[in-house]
Amino acid sequence: MTNWWSGLSRRERILVGLLAALLAAGLVWYGVWQPVTHFHRAAASRHQQALEEKETVLALAARIRALGPTRKLKATRPVADIVRESLEAAGITPARIEPDPEGGVRVAVNAVPPTLLFPWIASLQTAHGITPRHLIVVKEGQGALGLDATLIDGGR
Repeated sequence: MTNWWSGLSRRERILVGLLAALLAAGLVWYGVWQPVTHFHRAAASRHQQALEEKETVLALAARIRALGPTRKLKATRPVADIVRESLEAAGITPARIEPDPEGGVRVAVNAVPPTLLFPWIASLQTAHGITPRHLIVVKEGQGALGLDATLIDGGR
């Protein structure tokens, strides 16, 4: 390589040096500068989007806080009585209702359509503050569901 370089005339050395400098500048421009500026612009765009989403979340949180504190419903009567009455009102026949040693009531129901079962569970919570501590729903034949649950006063 040294022999090749020394064999070049002064003018050729200048031209090869300029060509090398232009090649190095092109590599730096397209290999370093352009990708860095592209990534910088993309990061700035994602940052701006995150700030806008943060403002939206803060505005929604302020609206939720403005609604006031949520009050927990507390059952006014024994949970077992409320569960029995609500089952009867929903048209669901329980297979078993028994007191739970830790408070609340254990309920088992067989072969109930989901259109009755899930609204019943939701109404217990919204109307009486009774929530499941444990809930197992099993698919039985022909679209019916079975339930095994322990229901407690959620306002405690």
